Amino acid sequence: EVRTSRSLRTVKRAGELYSKMLRAQRGVQRILTDFLIAAQAEATSECFVTWNKEDYDHLGLRIRVLRPNEA
Repeated sequence: EVRTSRSLRTVKRAGELYSKMLRAQRGVQRILTDFLIAAQAEATSECFVTWNKEDYDHLGLRIRVLRPNEA
């Protein structure tokens, strides 16, 4: 088991992102790990780089979401 100083905050934030998607009635078509990845990126990075930018655009992350060719 690995824990960082941000572990609980990251998990809580992933839950917030998941809940936001449910409330927006967009239907959650991704698995919890996607929300954990986004929350971890938000906690440790200045931007989140992914080929699936569209999957994360509507989450309301506090960091920019970019494709690799935009970074």
